Amino acid sequence: MKNLSRLLFITIIILIAGCENYKIVARVGNSPIYVKDFKAALLKENGIKSYNKISAVEKENVLTAMIEERVQLLDAYRNNLDTDPKILESIEYSESRLIYETVLEKQIVNRVITEKDFKDRYDKISREIKVQQIFIPAVKSDDKDRKQKILNQLDSLRYLILRGEDFAALARKFSKDSLSAGKGGDLGYLKWDDSKYNDIFYNRIFKLKKGDVSKVFETKNGYHLVQVVQSRPVPVEPYDIQKPLILRTFYREKTDELNKQYYAFLEKLEKNNPVTFNDENIQSLVDYIQQQSEILKKEGKHFNLNDVLDAKDPEMPLFKYSNKQYTLKQFVADISNMYSLYYPGMFSPKRLNETLKKLTSREMIVLYGDTHGYREMKSVKESLLKKKEELMVKENNDLKVMSGINNDELKKYYEKNIDKFREPDKYKVQEIRVKDKELIDKIYEKALNNENFETLSLKYNENQNTINKKGVLGSITSKQYGTIGQTAASLTINEISKPIEFDGFYVIIKVLDILKAEQTPFDKISRGIRMAIRKEIVNEKKDSWLKEMYIQYPVIKYENVMENVFKKKEII
Repeated sequence: MKNLSRLLFITIIILIAGCENYKIVARVGNSPIYVKDFKAALLKENGIKSYNKISAVEKENVLTAMIEERVQLLDAYRNNLDTDPKILESIEYSESRLIYETVLEKQIVNRVITEKDFKDRYDKISREIKVQQIFIPAVKSDDKDRKQKILNQLDSLRYLILRGEDFAALARKFSKDSLSAGKGGDLGYLKWDDSKYNDIFYNRIFKLKKGDVSKVFETKNGYHLVQVVQSRPVPVEPYDIQKPLILRTFYREKTDELNKQYYAFLEKLEKNNPVTFNDENIQSLVDYIQQQSEILKKEGKHFNLNDVLDAKDPEMPLFKYSNKQYTLKQFVADISNMYSLYYPGMFSPKRLNETLKKLTSREMIVLYGDTHGYREMKSVKESLLKKKEELMVKENNDLKVMSGINNDELKKYYEKNIDKFREPDKYKVQEIRVKDKELIDKIYEKALNNENFETLSLKYNENQNTINKKGVLGSITSKQYGTIGQTAASLTINEISKPIEFDGFYVIIKVLDILKAEQTPFDKISRGIRMAIRKEIVNEKKDSWLKEMYIQYPVIKYENVMENVFKKKEII
């Protein structure tokens, strides 16, 4: 009965936590922002920071960004971008790609890399362990008697330790590790590193908990008996954020096994869905591409694959499988999505056939997904909706903010705000830089008494970058070199500064010349200034647009809900 009550209590807590996740932290028009989404955004933004250390300001910034994104999305829906042909075409390609990836995940990756693997690896990276060992060096492989004697000795020591003997005392007496034996076998705190995934020593010790004594094990260096003295957590991002990173390390570690599963799966699909290549159409495509490439090369131009669709039938089949055929139109679309640019030799007969082989594999895997209900999976639909809405927001942003920003608008903005883009004055500076405070004071007195500044610099300056330049630092602005640039801007020509501190040195400077900036005409301003002008125009247009949107979609923030998120430890 007691256990039943405890189980009921835990169930209630979980339900309460679940309800908490679906509370609303803000409302944009009639669109709610839920606590669960707010939490995910906070964790993504703040990484390994402890939940209860996320400040109110950080929460406010994240929520503001989410509200801004939601406003843009609502406006995109209002402008019917969810039915925009360009976005729908992009989503259609994304859907096939997502089904392909989901099938591989379910049919291959999840069979090789289990949830237990993820949990075990996360446990390893989220703690460090203090270890002590008794170590005996390796012996020759053919000296079986000596090896057995060592194993027996270490087994006996393990038995004594498990019976209560002091590990450190035994390590001092028996361990042959010159670095740790004198310290009772202490190896200090060790952290898991992904590069050690194939290291027998690390794999063995990180399976142990505090107080555990390993069985005797062998590495290429010798024979080990290990005890974990202490285990403590280390800062690490939450499991859901770390999981994709862990997966990448597993891809490296389990490449052979994953490939084996992939080709076995592919062989099964090919057996059920034989592929027939249309060699005549493929050769026709190769010939056309090579001919056009040669012609364009002589003219100094590059071949554009999309031109094929004007010269040949877009519905021309390149291969068939099941009851479907793969057309030239699909090929051009796939290549455009796979490669950002075309390169020489890409469409040689050999390369083209290799590419088509890859595409047949993908097509069959997508077909498997279609016939096994993958398009109806919740995860697939949610991912597609997220992708679609990201494209809608981007397109809407381009229409409302980015469009119309041409050279004339840049020039108009430049002339209206000409002082903001005026090049700064520059100061030609000569310096004497030393480490000693008393020495710089003496040098300063000498300079004030009309001793030659250049001579003093040659004698005393310790800056390796200006020693051979007679102390000349160059022409700098007031925003360069920290206090040196600021001080230079306050001096007149030939004036010498009082000693200042900079980068661990004591410095006096002399301004040799002041180069007054002239206003550069618009057609001669730098690319960097043009980009800065464009950025300012974009920001102004975006701010104006968002102000209008906030009137269309009023925002309500539930401050008390926001404040309580991650305020205390939650059981979820």
